[in-house]
Amino acid sequence: MKGQTQIVTTMLLTMVTVAVVGTVYFYGLPLIEKNKDIATLQKTEDFIKLLDDKIKIVANGGSAELPFNIPGLFIFNNSNGTIEIKVKTRRTIYATGAEVPLVGDLEGGNVWGVNKQEIIYVKAEKVGNAFVNSYNLNYKQLVGNDCYKIVLESKTGSDIVTEEGHNIVISHVGIDSSEKCGGTKTLYKSIVQIAIV
Repeated sequence: MKGQTQIVTTMLLTMVTVAVVGTVYFYGLPLIEKNKDIATLQKTEDFIKLLDDKIKIVANGGSAELPFNIPGLFIFNNSNGTIEIKVKTRRTIYATGAEVPLVGDLEGGNVWGVNKQEIIYVKAEKVGNAFVNSYNLNYKQLVGNDCYKIVLESKTGSDIVTEEGHNIVISHVGIDSSEKCGGTKTLYKSIVQIAIV
């Protein structure tokens, strides 16, 4: 009888352990994935803000290099000078289908010393069972006594697409003041090149 009790006790403990592990796995895995997605989205948001800070510093002269360590795509559109980072997650923290502003005004003014030159926003789109979160960075022209704009261009003159594991090189090329804005004001364009190594 004593041997049967030990076998039954062992079986009961094994079944309880399997049930507990199964329950933790069933309910815990989605929470782990959710937290992983939130961490990825926050890391991407922090990265694009850091990239913006580096570009604004380089726009005044010099160069900088930043490792792209985001699990997604870095896309530079040379025709409109826009940087986009696409990250695919199972969940999102952003409103789906809307351009959610992170920095600057999407529709706001362009007054030097009042408005921000940079515009950073994110747009989440549902694709199948996942979300594609697109972080966008571009710069608008500001007007004061004169006009000012950071102009991004590719070092190669073409669009850039890369994945995690490369470095983004940001270099100041110079200031172009050959154009006018608002009739008599000079447009000062700080030319910043983007390259991938």
